[in-house]
Amino acid sequence: MGEKRVAGNNFVRKKLSTSLVEKPYLKFDQEQIRDRYHEMSGEGKSEADDYTWVEIVAADLDDKIKHIVRKFPPRLRSVYMLSREQHLSVKEIADKLSVSEQTVKNQLTDILKRLRKEISRENFCL
Repeated sequence: MGEKRVAGNNFVRKKLSTSLVEKPYLKFDQEQIRDRYHEMSGEGKSEADDYTWVEIVAADLDDKIKHIVRKFPPRLRSVYMLSREQHLSVKEIADKLSVSEQTVKNQLTDILKRLRKEISRENFCL
């Protein structure tokens, strides 16, 4: 069961990352980050360095998501932490918080909407 939750969390991260990559206004910023990384490292561009670039962007995305989550109301923040960090199922979260499973599903939907909105509003790749 834990493996399914981890896979689900990776799916959400990939969807968020993919939506960022597909935004045309972010394309320029991604290239700037990559160029800046290569300038700072003193090396020319190579495909082997793309992995490092992806790691840098992923770490930045994680930091930004954590920053956004800290602004959530306490209940949504709790649901997010239980779901994404403790990898609990909807049923387990509902039992732990003494709410219905549907309430947890609604709150997870609200969390993802808020994250998408903030990701669209803020340019994560600056």
